[in-house]
Amino acid sequence: MYLDNSEHKAKIGLVSIDVKNNQIRIRFTYPKGKRNDFYVGKPTDNNWQAALKTAQIINRDIDIGDYDPTLVRYKPKRAKALEIAQKQPNLIDLWDSYKEISKARVAATTIKKHWTTYEKHYLSRTPAKLLELDKADEFIAHLLSRYSSGSIKPIFSNCLNPSVNLAVKTGKIKRNVYADIPLRKSPKKQIEAYEPDEVKSIVSCFYNDKYVKKGSRYPHRFYAPMIDFLSLVGCRPSECHALTWDDIKRKGDRLYIRFNKAYSNGILLPHTKTYETRLFPINEQLKILIETMSMVENENNLIFPSVQGSYINQKMFNRRYWRVVVDFPLSKCTPMNNEVNLALFLWFK
Repeated sequence: MYLDNSEHKAKIGLVSIDVKNNQIRIRFTYPKGKRNDFYVGKPTDNNWQAALKTAQIINRDIDIGDYDPTLVRYKPKRAKALEIAQKQPNLIDLWDSYKEISKARVAATTIKKHWTTYEKHYLSRTPAKLLELDKADEFIAHLLSRYSSGSIKPIFSNCLNPSVNLAVKTGKIKRNVYADIPLRKSPKKQIEAYEPDEVKSIVSCFYNDKYVKKGSRYPHRFYAPMIDFLSLVGCRPSECHALTWDDIKRKGDRLYIRFNKAYSNGILLPHTKTYETRLFPINEQLKILIETMSMVENENNLIFPSVQGSYINQKMFNRRYWRVVVDFPLSKCTPMNNEVNLALFLWFK
């Protein structure tokens, strides 16, 4: 902050204060190339202090990405005339501010999955009056009448609470009223693994097209090597979908598969979920599988592309292929003579 009372000049960050035509003037350039200036009043001590406070608010809003381009927030007389000064922000106001500030640092998958859901299903489809902060209890009751608490919690932790907490931090509101309202706890789902014979049967069903629907254009056997691969390796599906032939590496006299990226929710991430690069040693059984696989030409050089030659959409794969197989009695499939890693199939069950 620069201040020169003798010449009635001050500078706070990007904002300058001076006197022109016997009026205190606030001026700054933001966004880039756009000049803004307005007058506070005659050069009295009270008006000078008000100008300093206003300059601090403008500079703070620019820093946190909450700048008001209409300047209404920074002109008390005009704000009062429009009855905006006393307006309590609602969830949409807080969300818009949070998005602008956070979009550069939040994971792309969170933006695509959780942010989109929050806007489409939680904000746009909720009666406007329930989005007011003093209707927090009614808002949550409304959501619980439409969704389970289990589906609400990820949205609250990734969207609602962060946006409201930011508003508290920046002084827009006093506290996060939503944090005080407990969501009903859903019973924790027990994770189960398939038995070894079930895993063998699943792999076999894919290879044999056991449950391909009549007239289906999508054979299950196309994805059989991928299912076989997952049963042997134990990686996440998102990591498997991102593998390219360049990820098969030789180090010394050993071959490895490199896991350093993932394809999730329609986005290719330059890292795995844990942000770690792993080298998985290729044993003899895995080597035989890779050598006997047909290389499917595709523009991304993927080891396991979709039948269309693009990245595999996991949700669509589950619906079109996986559930079709596992929803049938597995005993109807003929087990293969194939040693498999049982733990892998946790992600599908």
